[in-house]
Amino acid sequence: MEQLAMYISTESSLNRFENSGRKSMINLTNDLYLLSGLYFKNMSIMQFRGDGFLIKETSGHKLEVLKFIDISVALLQLLTLKGSAGRIQISLDCINEDSGFYNRDILNKIMNKFDDLTEGRNENLKLANPAHEASDINCVNLKGPIGPLLLVDYCLADFLKKEGIQYQLIKSDNKEVININWLNYKNPNTEFLLNNLGVNSTNVKDKLLAYIENYIPNQEYKENTERYLIG
Repeated sequence: MEQLAMYISTESSLNRFENSGRKSMINLTNDLYLLSGLYFKNMSIMQFRGDGFLIKETSGHKLEVLKFIDISVALLQLLTLKGSAGRIQISLDCINEDSGFYNRDILNKIMNKFDDLTEGRNENLKLANPAHEASDINCVNLKGPIGPLLLVDYCLADFLKKEGIQYQLIKSDNKEVININWLNYKNPNTEFLLNNLGVNSTNVKDKLLAYIENYIPNQEYKENTERYLIG
């Protein structure tokens, strides 16, 4: 069974965490919580690598590529409008059943939902679900140019074409990756998400340019922002 996953991270690694990095991470955490009741049905959200979050479909639900794109655009615009920047990578893969390789005692505890194993209460050990989602790894490791971009695995190109979503192909490590211009992307779903947080996206481009100018010293990052988003 195939499953979608997205990884969103703030750009705190490019500046002091005590400065805008910490604030952007807190803003993203709060926004994800507030939006969880509006548009994140049949999805799970987990904090990952400190300033990043992994969002994926729960097992047994159909692939909703457009929904993932809408959420991604809204989150990137929210970060920007609040004075920061982010990056999202989306990928797809099959769920692999790994339970046959677990120690039998451990597997029994997992299946019986023992809190000490699943919630990190056993010597700070937290075990993975025996259904391992390769899409998690794929989206986190998806290669592409640095910058505040919305990158999508090339394997999803047919889904995007079917939904009429415009995109650009970028060469990365001799492979093609999809870039979606989230500054220009608009539809009722993204507007619904932003409106429910009392946010207007009309000045998002100006906000992004101001953030890049004031906080990002990396010239390649600035050039990629203009090449793939402003253009």
